[in-house]
Amino acid sequence: MFPEFPSANRIGPHPQIVIDSLIGTLLGDATFEVRKSAIRVGFQQSIVNDPFFFQITDIWSKHGYCSIPDPEPLIRRSSFTGELVYYRSVKTYYFTSFLRRSPAQLEIYRSLGLAA
Repeated sequence: MFPEFPSANRIGPHPQIVIDSLIGTLLGDATFEVRKSAIRVGFQQSIVNDPFFFQITDIWSKHGYCSIPDPEPLIRRSSFTGELVYYRSVKTYYFTSFLRRSPAQLEIYRSLGLAA
């Protein structure tokens, strides 16, 4: 859908709705993945939360932050109950500009040990 660009060429400013959804998911279940000076966000949800998952990924994909997720759920066995768990997963593309958004965000990244 979108051409491939090196993460160093993906720059801000980022739309406010994308920033809000990224921060909101990071406060919940999402995770940072760091590669050199670039960051991406990984996000997983049980299929019980499909409406929320697809709302977030719709925002991200419409703004070019991720590809459209696979409609088929993933399956894994719960380490606690041994039951099968159906879930969905998506990762944003890598961005270097996530580290350069604002002084407040830089302070958050520094507190997490992600930026110098």
